[in-house]
Amino acid sequence: MRLAPLALAATLFATACTQYQQITTAPVTPNLSSAMTTRAISYDRIALRTVQPGPDGKPAELLGAQCTLRNADLSAEVTTPAAINLPRVKGQPAPIAVTCRTADKTGAKQMPARLVRAKGSAPAGGGLAGALIMAAAAGAITGIADRWSYAEYGGDVLVELN
Repeated sequence: MRLAPLALAATLFATACTQYQQITTAPVTPNLSSAMTTRAISYDRIALRTVQPGPDGKPAELLGAQCTLRNADLSAEVTTPAAINLPRVKGQPAPIAVTCRTADKTGAKQMPARLVRAKGSAPAGGGLAGALIMAAAAGAITGIADRWSYAEYGGDVLVELN
């Protein structure tokens, strides 16, 4: 009997069942460089939260951490938990470095942008011919397909503090 898959499933279930504090502050929109402003298409909202291991092994939310989000094209400072409006842009942007701290704990996370997948973009068969047709169609609409988002992770963005 293999216990590793069972342990992984239990960990994922425990994380999924964690209750988080409601965000009551207004969403923050980072300061953008002029280059990023011209590339921005729209904004996606993420929830930034800080956590620490709880006594039962489940992540426990840690409120009030001071966090900075930075890359060459954007910057913001927030207190967790925070709602943040991050730009969806044309062309791949640099990852965002997130650093958070309290009086006695610190944590960091890199947030690379992900290519936004169009609905129904996954090939549904067709073998090599289908893949070639999908590639040709994607190449013909590169301008539409070249959209990047930091919010493609789904759910909350967690920074663990130690």
